Order: sequence, then C-alpha cells, then structure tokens
Amino acid sequence: MYKTKKKKTRVILRMLPISGTCKAFLEDMKKYAETFLEPWFKAPNKGTFQIVYKSRNNSHMNREDVIKELA
Repeated sequence: MYKTKKKKTRVILRMLPISGTCKAFLEDMKKYAETFLEPWFKAPNKGTFQIVYKSRNNSHMNREDVIKELA
C-alpha cells in the first residue's frame, strides 16, 4: 500500500497496532504483561503507566482484580 499508493478500503477511522494477544484469563494476562512490559520498565527507564480496563461479554474477571494483579 505504501509503494502503490492504492487504497484497499473505502473508510478507515482508526488503526491500532497490536503487539500481541492472550486469552482473557488473569494468569495469561499476567504472563503476557511480564514478557511485553519488561523492556519498558527496567531500572534505567522507570516509566509511569495507566491501566484502562474494557471488557465485553466477560463475567469471569473483575476490573479490580485485573488492575491489582497488573499494577
């Protein structure tokens, strides 16, 4: 698309990059977060972050449990 300059769709509102996926279980989310976030939060970087919890059709996880486990 970059080389040909031709559109493949008529309308795109927003494209978000996806770095990875995991199942919607607390253990899987914690395991993925440890591998993905480790390079960003090692000792010299020490950044701040925000957790935004959005859930649809999921009744087996609680917002507070996810935030407590990942923060």
